[in-house]
Amino acid sequence: MLVALALLVGALVPLIAASEPAAAAGTPVLGPSRLTAAQIAAWFRASTRSPYRASVSVEQLASMFVNEGGAAYVRGDVAFAQSVVETGWFSFPSYGYVKPTDNNFAGIGAYGDGSHLFRAPDAQTGVRGQTQLLRRYADPYSTNANIGYTPVPQLWNPSSNYNFPGGTHGWAPTWEHMTGRWASSPTYTQVVLGVYTSMLAFNGLVGVPDLSVTPFGSFDVAARGVDTISAAGWAIDPTTTASIPVHIYMDGVGAAILTADVSRPDVAAAVPGAGAAHGWSTTIAAGPGAHTVCAYAISTSGASGNPSLGCRVVTTNPIGWLDQAEARGDGVHVGGWTIGPSTSGPLVVHVYVDGVGRAILTANQNRPDVGAVFPDYGSGHGFSVTLPLDPTARVVCAYGISPDGGANTHLGCRTINGLPFGSLDIASRSGPSTARVAGWVISPVTTQPVVVHVYADGVGVAILTAQSARPDVGSVLPAYGSAHGFDIDVPVASANPVICAYGINPLPNSANSVLGCRAA
Repeated sequence: MLVALALLVGALVPLIAASEPAAAAGTPVLGPSRLTAAQIAAWFRASTRSPYRASVSVEQLASMFVNEGGAAYVRGDVAFAQSVVETGWFSFPSYGYVKPTDNNFAGIGAYGDGSHLFRAPDAQTGVRGQTQLLRRYADPYSTNANIGYTPVPQLWNPSSNYNFPGGTHGWAPTWEHMTGRWASSPTYTQVVLGVYTSMLAFNGLVGVPDLSVTPFGSFDVAARGVDTISAAGWAIDPTTTASIPVHIYMDGVGAAILTADVSRPDVAAAVPGAGAAHGWSTTIAAGPGAHTVCAYAISTSGASGNPSLGCRVVTTNPIGWLDQAEARGDGVHVGGWTIGPSTSGPLVVHVYVDGVGRAILTANQNRPDVGAVFPDYGSGHGFSVTLPLDPTARVVCAYGISPDGGANTHLGCRTINGLPFGSLDIASRSGPSTARVAGWVISPVTTQPVVVHVYADGVGVAILTAQSARPDVGSVLPAYGSAHGFDIDVPVASANPVICAYGINPLPNSANSVLGCRAA
């Protein structure tokens, strides 16, 4: 199967290279406006009779979009087209969250209960916030220092927050990427660029494809498997209800040709009249390392280009979890699991305590629970190690090491919880109304003595500090010393009392330990 697929990939290269012209990259968000403010305003006044309710005239607003777009290096005329769509031709319909006084021309934050809505003090601030956010969406390298003006505080306060590399930073370099990102509508890009096409045509300009015949769709998911990548999405050509071809590239090389004919009822519901047979999915061979997978919808009419449905970077970063870091009498028990998505073999794990490397081990232990969830990888991906007890140790962290030079994965950190450990060695009658209680207790987070509470038949009868010499304990746990024993006579009321001893955790608001219960 791998040989056949390799031959298929080789055969696809000239075919796909000829099918996807440079224009398939999409309509860039960044760049200068093609239209002047006067051209935008003239088109607007000639194109609608909707009530205009923005806080400034359309001429002023168009000028703001061109100027603010130029400062942020965003195509302000396309941003104006976006605002026409978002505001209902600046009529701000009563059924929406956004009001004219909000000066929010792109529906920013208009979701949920409306508590996140962007509200600007004036129209210019509203346009500036929109163009700065578009720059952030389009340019992963944008910072608060290179976007023309200080980021508007209603969106980024302090301004350094603009630099935070969150999920929106650089995830939509073209307007085709805005579908499903800026707005959930599957035809969002079509509608916005349709308005922009009208603006250009009114002013005698060309250069945007006829969106009434341009395919559209989505690249929904790309997931790593053992030596494979699975990809899925949907695509529609508005000139036909038939299923259309989709071409898949990996790292710029043709990897698959398929037909978008998988049933997608959700797409049928979102695009009335199109039908459901427009989903696509495929699995392609993929070696170690990160890969960029791109999908293109192929026009069947030949009347437009073959637009990009998007690209996904698929990494081989390990996955996994640090399940446990617990101090017991024989040491700190550390355990978890990790898998490298590109291999079924075991990975290396590094364990740190308080930032210092303490163990390097191989995650090859049997974890049937992991194998049940990830059957393609098997069960041999667990790891465990017992580290020496250290009374100064607090935080244990584990890292899954990438098998092919990619990024390593932080599997988690655990705070050693100070839960005492020890033993109730003796609980015996020492007199008609007394019982002798003896044992030892240590907290893993301190060498100091631990407080012990003693109960007889469920009633507290003694509180003491375990500080008596226990050389036997000290010889086994030298880091903690010998002063951790307790030995006391306690009052008892019944003939056969049940004695229980508890080690009290020295960390506040933490669990205590049962050292044991015995019948005296």
